[in-house]
This record gives sequence, C-alpha cells and structure tokens, in this order.
Amino acid sequence: MFQRWLTAYSKNRHDGRVFATENFLSWQTLVTLAGIKRQFLELLASIGFVPVEVGPRRGGYDNILSVTGPEVSNN
Repeated sequence: MFQRWLTAYSKNRHDGRVFATENFLSWQTLVTLAGIKRQFLELLASIGFVPVEVGPRRGGYDNILSVTGPEVSNN
C-alpha cells in the first residue's frame, strides 16, 4: 500500500492526499514514514553499511528505491 501511495505522491502532493483519503490512510503518517526510511538509509550509508550516495532530501519524498535499487528496497 505504501508503494501505491508513493506512486501517487510522486506525481504530485494532491494525488498523494487523495489516495490516502480514499484508502483511509493518514497522509501525514505516510510522509513521516518516508522521512524515517530516508533517515535510516542516511545512517546506514554514513557507517558504510549501504554503499550508496544518498544525495539531498526532497521534502517528504521517498526516493530510496531510485538510490538503492530494487534489491535493497523491496517493500
């Protein structure tokens, strides 16, 4: 469900909000989860556990799949 929301949210914020509302999900919680995933990846990369260059953040957007590839982010 998170990946489906992420697809809608990556188009624009409005689509992400509509998807969350239609599926009885909290939009703010989904954005928070995306942020937590990003922080976790940054921490793993900073200690060398994940060999990727994370790059700058984009407000609430989860781009972990594009950074790590599908083998690391298969949720």
